[in-house]
Amino acid sequence: LEQAGVEVELQPLLFDLLVTLTAAPGVLLTREALSERLWPNVHVADGSLSQAVRRLRSAIGDPAKAPRFIETVHRKGYRWTGDLRVEGAPAPVSPTHTPPGVPRATDRFVGRLGALAQLRAALAAARVVTVLGPGGIGKSRLAVEALGGVGAVPLSLTGCREPADVLGAVGAALGLARADRPSVRDAVAAWGGVLLLDGVEGVSGLAELVADWVAAEPGAVTVLATSQVRIGIGAERVVELTGLPEDEAVTLYRDRATAVAPTAEDPEPEVRALVAALGGMPLAIELAASRRRVLSAAAVLARIDAGLTSSEALLSSDQAGRPPHHRSLRAALDWSWSLLDEPARQAACRMSRFLGAPTLDTLERALRGEALAAIERLRDSSWVQE
Repeated sequence: LEQAGVEVELQPLLFDLLVTLTAAPGVLLTREALSERLWPNVHVADGSLSQAVRRLRSAIGDPAKAPRFIETVHRKGYRWTGDLRVEGAPAPVSPTHTPPGVPRATDRFVGRLGALAQLRAALAAARVVTVLGPGGIGKSRLAVEALGGVGAVPLSLTGCREPADVLGAVGAALGLARADRPSVRDAVAAWGGVLLLDGVEGVSGLAELVADWVAAEPGAVTVLATSQVRIGIGAERVVELTGLPEDEAVTLYRDRATAVAPTAEDPEPEVRALVAALGGMPLAIELAASRRRVLSAAAVLARIDAGLTSSEALLSSDQAGRPPHHRSLRAALDWSWSLLDEPARQAACRMSRFLGAPTLDTLERALRGEALAAIERLRDSSWVQE
């Protein structure tokens, strides 16, 4: 790196950050994508990326108050806005760059053996597979287990909204010199492995990108997505998740509770009552179990029965490695809620007044004639299940 003819020394991390930003000029690179690029498969403190950007700014003479090169997009990420001149045509993928593999999970996989077999069969038969379900239902964990540590590009797209965000994230993971649509398509085709796109429900225009990658051949890429909504292309296979069966939910609670309190014991009826109250949702069960050092299953249930407001802090965790929208039940619900339009939100509020499963006739009266359209929207967003 030279500036005005003078060599500028950069630590490898800062150099990687500079290369990643300049490889996608004008593209917003999310904090999650940059962190995964700089610290693959490693959890770092929330301020690590901000500190790296500050150090890079200092090295290249780019003051934060009047930036010439790096734009900060509050709470989202960064984009390179400086002028660039690219000399020569870069190869789609650096021959020395090896995409990261999906790491094996450190916790024990509990239940879901039927869904696991279904997902692996879908991956063997289809090029585009989506694990579908509401937030916190265990989609990411199932996807990681199905891949079993094979070579893949794992990308968290939670928070991405535009196709350019996805192009930037995929391009950075594949080591591209630029992240425009043709370059990413060619790189994906040349690589031909598995793209694990985690949390794609907030991305617009994803179907066109995925269809483009699948049609590009020659390495025959496979796209495995986790989402609360379908990608929406003809080649898509869907594996849908619901709450864990009671026996599996009990096993999950005991496994996670033992990890934090090895000698603690809870009576079977109390554990079953707790997991039933949590609807068999793995995220909620794990968050409840993380409190076992202090609270028994019965004590957690009593606090949940007091209402969601009083249980917000209870069903939360600052455990390293959890994405922001999985650090509390409230955060997971807020993220899912943000994906709904206003008519769908109104329909969800009306439907939430029912206990159990109301009939279609009842819903049509409650939803004032728009039942079918509203139910379809909520069904497609994983807010309603059969």
